[in-house]
Amino acid sequence: MSTERAAGPGEATRRGPWRSRPWAVATFAVVTAAVAAAVAGTLLGGRSYAEVLDSFVPVNATMGLAFAACGLLVAWHRPGNAIGWLLLADGLGHATTAGTASLALYGDDAGWPMPLVRGLATAGAYAWPWSIGLFLPLILQLFPDGRPAGPVLRWLAWATVATAPLFVLEMGAGPQALITGLNGYLTLPGYHDLEPLWLVTELRVAAVALIGLVALVIRYRRGDEVLRRQLLWPLQAALLVVLVLVVWGCSRRGRSTSCWPCRSFPRRWRWRSCVISCWTSGWSSRVRCCTRC
Repeated sequence: MSTERAAGPGEATRRGPWRSRPWAVATFAVVTAAVAAAVAGTLLGGRSYAEVLDSFVPVNATMGLAFAACGLLVAWHRPGNAIGWLLLADGLGHATTAGTASLALYGDDAGWPMPLVRGLATAGAYAWPWSIGLFLPLILQLFPDGRPAGPVLRWLAWATVATAPLFVLEMGAGPQALITGLNGYLTLPGYHDLEPLWLVTELRVAAVALIGLVALVIRYRRGDEVLRRQLLWPLQAALLVVLVLVVWGCSRRGRSTSCWPCRSFPRRWRWRSCVISCWTSGWSSRVRCCTRC
């Protein structure tokens, strides 16, 4: 009888011919090309900086390049560690959104065929949620060796993988546009009828982020001096990001009375919706409105 245990999300792909340095370099090259497209589209387009910023092009381009650069370094020196590949995938999602959104803005002004422009907008809307909803939580949960810290965290990591498409669907299939006035394809006509599901999905975003922080704390407490030094900076950075998002999101409340969930959610859900939005501020145009309840 075999005594091998089931591998976690960070372990199942630790072996394979695709895990090699050329693939890491190729992925980073794609990310760099997407960021270059974002910069070119922004410089050549006629949109104002406010419109470009509103479509999150600078934010996604910066995050995409930063994550991919870190991923390339890890994957080059430790190709068997899933963290490097998760960092590359995270950067690819953000960079894809930056590049496609910028090109969609430019194409809309330049008179490109509307199916092409809407296709670019659709790709941008569906790319970045994978980074936020799947790759980043797994990075936190599996850091630094690419493996879960225990059996319970292994199952939670698999749950993160299984539920990630819900967040992607919420962000990509909604009637709200990544680019103001330019709707993509693959939207759900009955999107607003699924508000209870989207509320659960946003709770899930906060939950997987919290699981990642808990995993880092567990590893820190169990680890030796070397492991603790490896975990100290990521742990502090993760806590700082969460703090900034919460404070920034909540500080913007009261600036507008046109908050989307305050109009569309039942009264008993409104307060919870705005609190959840503080965790996800800046990750979608819909949630950006929510923080101004």
